[in-house]
Amino acid sequence: MKCMHGRFLLIIAVSVLFNACYQKKPKENMEDQNITITGTAGNGKGGALVLTKEDSVYYVDGLEFWDSSISGNEVSVTGVLKTESLSSTEMKNENGEWKAGVVGDKNTIHYAKWKVIDK
Repeated sequence: MKCMHGRFLLIIAVSVLFNACYQKKPKENMEDQNITITGTAGNGKGGALVLTKEDSVYYVDGLEFWDSSISGNEVSVTGVLKTESLSSTEMKNENGEWKAGVVGDKNTIHYAKWKVIDK
């Protein structure tokens, strides 16, 4: 009986770990498709963003910042996901100096519609 219980716990732990790692980045086949994400509205140098519970960041295209009445609240955003990959070499100018920006994948939701989620 103890062996069965141990296996069950191991399966649950592996499943939770797999799901946590798998959800860090959007699925490749989701790009250019309508998606809905839920998370906390925030403002960054790259513009208005949503931070999900899985620690994924999604920028909202065309929105420079969230109004103070929305920032910090939970929001639901629906739109078309586009992922842009930037290398570190693209973040340097012709003199080799670093530019401000994001290195890696930048997830942006285009044609976004959002609403604040009531608690």
